[in-house]
Amino acid sequence: MKRTILIVDNDASVRKLLAQALRRAGYNVLSAGSGREAIALAGRQPGPIDLLITDIVMEGVGGAGLYATL
Repeated sequence: MKRTILIVDNDASVRKLLAQALRRAGYNVLSAGSGREAIALAGRQPGPIDLLITDIVMEGVGGAGLYATL
């Protein structure tokens, strides 16, 4: 079973680098540029999200708020 990881960071280069490495390691990767985008993305995800990797300081919904919401 392929595990799903959600990466949330407002820096596109960080998201891209992490996503590439994790996909090569065999993970299903979801990526969002903000907390709000991540919440919407998670709501559309049919299966579980096994791991959240997030920036803590982001405009709008930060990492702690995102974690609490998800």
